[in-house]
Amino acid sequence: MTVLPAPLSASRPVSRTVPPAAYHVGLFALIHRRGTYLMVRPRQPLLPDSPWSPPGLLLGAGTGQGLAEQQLRRTLLSQLSLAVGDFRLVGSHAGRPDRQGQGAQLHLVFATEYASGLVNPQATELRGAEWFTPDELRARAVPAWVLDAVALDASAPRESAGFRLPFWRRPRLT
Repeated sequence: MTVLPAPLSASRPVSRTVPPAAYHVGLFALIHRRGTYLMVRPRQPLLPDSPWSPPGLLLGAGTGQGLAEQQLRRTLLSQLSLAVGDFRLVGSHAGRPDRQGQGAQLHLVFATEYASGLVNPQATELRGAEWFTPDELRARAVPAWVLDAVALDASAPRESAGFRLPFWRRPRLT
């Protein structure tokens, strides 16, 4: 808590305490593969209005020392054993404090392409992980702001249907 000095007009010293600002920043990855998107069911739900969410994490007020993209990439690798391509911001959502008094939240949604790895949800972190088409997501309890990010990403031009590693071929010796 921060102690503020008493106003100059006060006749005797008074101090006021201001509680630290409570907030969370959600970082989520929309991982696209062949017309489907990966959603997870975390053991501790990341979103107050749905058991399903894109894979990601909540950063609290005390974190933020590293870059958001690096932390999100680490989370995807540790929770799902997946490597992904470059991130592009496709959505954001600001949430008010919940009924339990938890701080306001800011969710940033980054779209990316699946690169490699077998989906292997870590049981200590996730209850499951599945690929869903945009239509299947609408049938689930996925928040509207996630569906908006999916729609924006789905309308983006793609260079290829999937991630491809460039291969170098050695010239033939004749």
